[in-house]
Amino acid sequence: GPESGGAVTGTYSVVTNRPAAQSIVVSVEGTPPEGLALYVDLESPTGAQKAREASLQVLTPDGTATPRTVVTGIGQVSATDLTVSVRTEVRVAAAPGDAAVRLSFELVE
Repeated sequence: GPESGGAVTGTYSVVTNRPAAQSIVVSVEGTPPEGLALYVDLESPTGAQKAREASLQVLTPDGTATPRTVVTGIGQVSATDLTVSVRTEVRVAAAPGDAAVRLSFELVE
């Protein structure tokens, strides 16, 4: 199972030529196990800003998954190698087993 406090870091890219400001929303897909919490942090592209300076909780230990806006104010941009980090917290009673949890990132107006 996942390690509490463990973090996975990677990169992402965003390219858009839409004139209206956009945001990145993250959602949890699948049926998340109880006892597992997930936190997401995205580096914002130039001209945009994080919705919050701290990592956003997208999955609570009781299994509640909520779509959350992580970056706002994205204008026309082409950015690569931006940092994305996902951190887990596992409660002692958690039994995540083989439950697949997938994060979906969407660019929205």
